[in-house]
Amino acid sequence: MNHPNKTQIYDKCDELLHWFSCNHKLNCTAEDVEELTDEILQFKEGIEYMKQNNEFFEKVYISHFETNDKTFIKMNKTQSLITSILMHMWH
Repeated sequence: MNHPNKTQIYDKCDELLHWFSCNHKLNCTAEDVEELTDEILQFKEGIEYMKQNNEFFEKVYISHFETNDKTFIKMNKTQSLITSILMHMWH
């Protein structure tokens, strides 16, 4: 993937943030959300934007990608990150 401009990264972040806020019942396609999240995680601008716009993202990101302490051990890091954020938001 070529490096998108900040607007394109922020648009992807907004799409993921919208998905988080509207999916308390998990009515989604998991592969699409994982792919979108992986795209965002490639860019520091995306990570910082997510930290600023989701109250749980920073804590969950640090545990999964900096300290390698993911919550759901049978999932990959991205899947566990997504699931952890949803658990914090909806439980």
